[in-house]
Amino acid sequence: MLRRRFGIERWIVFGGSWGSALALAYGQAHPERCLGLVVRGISLGRSIENRWGFHESRHVRPQAWEMLVSSVPEAERGDLDGALLRRMLDPDPAVHWPVIKGWMDQADILGRSRNLDIDIHEDGLDTPEMDVVGARLSIVYFSNHIFLPPGSLLANAHRLHPVPGVIVHGEDDFNCPLANAWDLHKAWPQAAYRPIPEAGHSCFDRNIRLALVAAMEDFKHLG
Repeated sequence: MLRRRFGIERWIVFGGSWGSALALAYGQAHPERCLGLVVRGISLGRSIENRWGFHESRHVRPQAWEMLVSSVPEAERGDLDGALLRRMLDPDPAVHWPVIKGWMDQADILGRSRNLDIDIHEDGLDTPEMDVVGARLSIVYFSNHIFLPPGSLLANAHRLHPVPGVIVHGEDDFNCPLANAWDLHKAWPQAAYRPIPEAGHSCFDRNIRLALVAAMEDFKHLG
């Protein structure tokens, strides 16, 4: 709808984290409209990624996982996914805010890099109101397999084969594991695979920013 509204025939689709899943879904649905795709911090919406974020991440960042679960009573942790969903969507701030804050704090630690040289809090890009909206959208999408058939983004990656692409992913990204980017590259080998050393998840990471700018510079030379 946006493409038609602005009279754009073909464009470069650019997305990071959840936006990478959205970009991939769009590219697979409309490859003829894509001059190219640049995707960063790859999210594929797989159940294994939910398992990673809600359970297995404690093996690499135990303090972050404790932040996530600290406000969930022990009696509810047998169904941690369900408990997080119920509590995040509860209208009472006394119930939803501790869990949402833990969610955001965990994501911050899992994706943190030594080269994050922009303070998103100072720039007004991150507020409690945005955290509530972002966390609730995330948990609803994760709970519904991002409203796509399980594994479909990898299963349909062959539709992207005619589309030039660049896959950028921080090697120190524990929010969306590096294996996501590698699995995507194997399913879409025409895309350049660029693992970035000393880089986390955020697009504000200096090394990630430089890689994204370089990718867009490369696309200037498309025929």
